[in-house]
Amino acid sequence: MADDFTFEQNSYPFIVFGTIMLFVSWLFFNGGSTFSMFQPRANNAPKIMMVTILSGCTGGLVAAFLKPFVMRTYSMKNRYDVGALSNGMLVGLVSITGVCDRCEPWSAFIIGAIGGVIYTLVCKLGKKVGLDDPVEAAQVHGAGGMWGLIAVGIFDNQFGLVSSSPDSGEFFGW
Repeated sequence: MADDFTFEQNSYPFIVFGTIMLFVSWLFFNGGSTFSMFQPRANNAPKIMMVTILSGCTGGLVAAFLKPFVMRTYSMKNRYDVGALSNGMLVGLVSITGVCDRCEPWSAFIIGAIGGVIYTLVCKLGKKVGLDDPVEAAQVHGAGGMWGLIAVGIFDNQFGLVSSSPDSGEFFGW
C-alpha cells in the first residue's frame, strides 16, 4: 500500500550515506556564508558550524525517539527508525540555516529540538490527510523551513525576542 510505505532494510546504508553527505555539505554552506574566516568571534565560521551541528543532531535525536511513538510504529522488533533519524537531522539543519550566524549554542539546541517535534507532528498530519510523500520532503523542508523563519524572529542575537537589545522584537514589528 502507498500509505504504509517503509524503507527496506537494505536501503538504510544509502539513506545514511546521503544524510552524511548532506550534513557535511550543509556545514560548509552555512560556515561559508560568512565570506571570511576572519569575522569577529560572535559570527565566525567555527561558531556557525557548531550551532549547525548542534541543531542537526538534536533534531535527529528528538525525531528518532519521538516519531515511533507518535506514528504508533514502535515495537520491540522495530525500535529505531533510521529514516526518522536522518530526516530529523535534516529538519534540524533546515531550521537553523536562517539564524545560524546570529544565535547562541543553547538556542541552536532548542531550535533543533522543536524542529524534530514539528517534523514528527507534521508526519502524523501528512498521514491523516493522505499526503503522498514517501521520503517526507514536504515535512522536512516545508515544516522545518516555516519553523526556521519563526526561529529567526525569536532567537536572533540582535533583534530576536530573547535578545537583551532594546530592539528585541523588531522582526515581529514590536
